[in-house]
Amino acid sequence: VVADIGTGSGAIAIALAVNVPEVTVYATDVSPACIEVAEKNIWRYGVAEQVHLLPGYLMDCLPEPVDVVVANLPYVATAALSSLPAQIRDYEPVLALDGGEDGCDVLRSLVSSLASPHGRARLKAGAVVFLEIGANQGATMRAVVSEFLPGSNCNVLVDYAGLDRILTITL
Repeated sequence: VVADIGTGSGAIAIALAVNVPEVTVYATDVSPACIEVAEKNIWRYGVAEQVHLLPGYLMDCLPEPVDVVVANLPYVATAALSSLPAQIRDYEPVLALDGGEDGCDVLRSLVSSLASPHGRARLKAGAVVFLEIGANQGATMRAVVSEFLPGSNCNVLVDYAGLDRILTITL
């Protein structure tokens, strides 16, 4: 059972469902517009039996504990939004991009929620979390995980250019 937090268009949830037929994915998003787009895409790819859309903030709306959490949440610093390439800046909703002053506000909120009793109740024992992060956010996010989830195993995976890209947390 996987939770795709901040599903947006549903791309991650759909890719998981298409490639892992036995998976159940709960795809959450706070934006009604995103839920609408994701619903169309889920039907387009024929994975409506596997992917369940849930409107709500982060993990608040999950109906059962999950084994895996994946999220591509906003991680662009507010000041950097205007310097994004036009194909991103002009077509992506600001809600999907703006991660606050250092780009980590929404990521921090998710990690903090994972540490709360409410968040812990939505995770199965040994759950794994995969968060997309910005190219220079690895150290900041490791510190956040250390603060909120001491004792968890946290790693930063880099992309082909050697830049921080995925934060993994094993609880």
